[in-house]
Amino acid sequence: MGGISVTGISDSLMEMQAKKNTLLLQPYQLRQKNIESKISAWGKIRSSLQTLLEKSNALKNDAFYAMKMSENKAFSASASSGAMAGTHNIRVSQLAHNHTLSLTMEKGIDTPLGNSAATRNLKISQKGENGQIKETVISLAQEETSLAGIAKSINGKNAGIRAEVKSVDNEGTQRLILRAQDSGSAGEMALSVEGDTTLAAIMNYTTPPEEPGDSTDSGEVSEKIKQDLPATDAIIWVDGNKYTRSSNTINDILTGVTLTLKQTSKDDESEALTLSPDESAVQEAVEEFVTAFNDYITQSSSLSKFTTANYSNLKTDTVALPDATNGPLAGESLLTDLQALLRRDAGSNYGNDDVTSIADLGIKVDAKTGKLELDSTKLKNKIHTNPEEVQRLFLGTEEKPGLAGVMSDHIKGYVGRDGKGNIIKDETEKLEKDKKEAKKQLERTEATIEARMRAFQKQYQQMEVAITKLQSLQGSLSAIQTLSKN
Repeated sequence: MGGISVTGISDSLMEMQAKKNTLLLQPYQLRQKNIESKISAWGKIRSSLQTLLEKSNALKNDAFYAMKMSENKAFSASASSGAMAGTHNIRVSQLAHNHTLSLTMEKGIDTPLGNSAATRNLKISQKGENGQIKETVISLAQEETSLAGIAKSINGKNAGIRAEVKSVDNEGTQRLILRAQDSGSAGEMALSVEGDTTLAAIMNYTTPPEEPGDSTDSGEVSEKIKQDLPATDAIIWVDGNKYTRSSNTINDILTGVTLTLKQTSKDDESEALTLSPDESAVQEAVEEFVTAFNDYITQSSSLSKFTTANYSNLKTDTVALPDATNGPLAGESLLTDLQALLRRDAGSNYGNDDVTSIADLGIKVDAKTGKLELDSTKLKNKIHTNPEEVQRLFLGTEEKPGLAGVMSDHIKGYVGRDGKGNIIKDETEKLEKDKKEAKKQLERTEATIEARMRAFQKQYQQMEVAITKLQSLQGSLSAIQTLSKN
């Protein structure tokens, strides 16, 4: 036994066990890492699908309803679904105004304007829609009868009126401004004060003395509330017919068209509003759809890539691993089915006559990659010469759905629709459960290995002690033998 070196024997044995344990843990660690990679990969797939869904919906909901609008001085216009090409004669006779009153005083902003009564009531009446009178009663304490107090009390009641106090000059003159939140005659205000004749003389307001459209704002101290802007409705003539509206934004005269009135028509003359299909909007929407589709194909192909691993030089003490270039979703039938579904959607027939598939628009499907190849010139010509057929291909008819609708429905099944049919979410939740279980398995295995290592360490240390004792005994016996020979 003299040839045995005791020093560090337990450390060497423990190092050997640690290497074995590393190999034992590796499958559990790899499983946990693979699950995390799959969760991340499905998140990327979901993101690219949502972008593709957005572009499909743009084709379905907006692009084919986009209109080019003429530029007009008295009004501007915007179009949405339902708008039709054509020309309309429009004349703006009167703009809608928010009723505005003001009170200008040389007294301080916090100086009470009422008498010494403890309380009084300020009643605000507005015509409201369809002649339904709206009344708000505000109780004011004596200290609340100042310009600032009145403004604060009105704003605190949400009475449909915005009140504010403005400094007029450097002499301390202040102006209380009351502005109806609703424009037109519906917002016309009437004010009356009960329980304070002093404040009533200042604040009571009923029918204005001026004709509608006139302003009494001279900028001078008034000592009594007055009208700055009347509560007028908008008056507009469209194709010879008169319309009255309470707002300068009007969306119920021309279907799918919103008119925003800016000024009255010059010399009471009509302007022509021209609506024509915006072919560039369709072109742009189709091009963005193609880009989104190709981005999805690139993403999904990368995440599902598979290369057979080369194990010819694998060592006996090494774990066999998949090829490092493989995607985390390689071999996932769920993704494979989705890829096949969307490629089939892109390559199917939807239209009739001159335009039956996207190939007729100059969009080819690459048989090898599955990506779409776009001929922008051919697409532009088709949109210009046969817009109805192009629209039918993407939007479909009542009898037959179009490409945009079919693909949108399929994508929604994977990313969710109205809280239902979220295949990717279901798969991700399943993976999250697997991840938790894999973590528990790893922790249990680590705990088992740790306990085993402690036991090994104790055994190896005991072995070292025993060997040391044997070596010591051997030394003693050798010494006795030497003495006996002498």
